[in-house]
Amino acid sequence: MSELTRLFVGIDWGSETHHVCVVNSDAQIVEDRKVRQSADGLAEFLQWLSALRGDSGVSVVGAIEVPHGAVVEMLLEHGFEVFSINPKQLDRFRDRYFPAGAKDDSRDAFVLADSLRTDQHCFRAVCASDPQIIRLRDLTRLDEELNFSFQRHCSQLRQQLQRYFPHVLAISTTADEPWIWRLLELAPTPAKAAKLTLKRIEKLLGHCRIRRIEAAEVAASSSRSDVLAECRNSRGSQRTCAHALAPPAASSSAALGCGRPPPALARRAQRH
Repeated sequence: MSELTRLFVGIDWGSETHHVCVVNSDAQIVEDRKVRQSADGLAEFLQWLSALRGDSGVSVVGAIEVPHGAVVEMLLEHGFEVFSINPKQLDRFRDRYFPAGAKDDSRDAFVLADSLRTDQHCFRAVCASDPQIIRLRDLTRLDEELNFSFQRHCSQLRQQLQRYFPHVLAISTTADEPWIWRLLELAPTPAKAAKLTLKRIEKLLGHCRIRRIEAAEVAASSSRSDVLAECRNSRGSQRTCAHALAPPAASSSAALGCGRPPPALARRAQRH
């Protein structure tokens, strides 16, 4: 180890397991292993890299596609140099080593390590960010994920309503308003909607602060006779819709109450 001056660590990132390959300055593979994405797994990984670096002045630098996350932050905090690369650029390097183009985690880890050895100018050095920036980045990513999930579930709900309760969509075309969810909790089927009184609907609209639509219009849209006829032939869709609405009502009724959607969805609800 004493004759080595630099070690290049290629990290093929994975959601559960990372594949790591270490090559020396002569392009020889020093070690190849898998690292679990867990507290114990990352601690072992750090201990292993620290042992490779030792006290002999060996420089250990890492290459990874994802320039953020627990692995990157851990390496930066303990003084390791980390470089990232665009995935498309990595594809070009992979073609250099494996023209067949077969993707393999161990091969990608080797390509990352050896490409950093030969073409470091193609990589971008990753620097430790301010804690406030890291927090803002994570919150932004979480907001995007929540909005994506929100849109997906609204689309599923709308699809079910089109099958057995289409006239609800006349008063909410996208089924993404909290008061519509509350209405469907009270009356998940056309038969139950027909039994809702105007007083009950007015109370719901008032509690949810909905003024653009009258209770009579809601009652007319949700209790039409042709909808009741379709209801008899769509029992499966009713059960699917009722099941989709039940978990939020049980687990987060306060968040999905009326007019107070989760913070990440507030902007969406306010537009209505």
